[in-house]
Amino acid sequence: MKLKDKVVVITGGSRGFGKALAKMFASEGAHVVISDNDADSLETASKELFLDKFVSDVAVAVDLEKLGEYAFKKYGAIDIWINNAGVQIAPSPVESVDIQKLKRLFDVNFFGYFYGCQTALFYMKKQGNGVIINVNSTAGLEGKS
Repeated sequence: MKLKDKVVVITGGSRGFGKALAKMFASEGAHVVISDNDADSLETASKELFLDKFVSDVAVAVDLEKLGEYAFKKYGAIDIWINNAGVQIAPSPVESVDIQKLKRLFDVNFFGYFYGCQTALFYMKKQGNGVIINVNSTAGLEGKS
């Protein structure tokens, strides 16, 4: 796939793997919108990489709807949507798990991807094409003791 002039949206795009993806897509000539719920790190990454940005929390469906609307209105398409934002909690015995942290983990790692897919599909069906990439950790493949 040629990436020049493609529109790429990346959640969790201000640091780590998301930032590296953003840099790579931009180097290939894509229009990249990075998103994160941390406005400060998003601003820093946006300035460093000369990329468009949009503050959103993937755990809030309306935030991702606004992200999709922003990208689509500004660029006229969303060719690639990358659900990259994710959180983890330290392994611990079941009786010691912090329920609020566990709820946040599910809100971000499950519902965040679901909301991202919903939003991306809305625009991709409208334009007749597009690619959704869901980034995941290998941590979910094996139990920890």
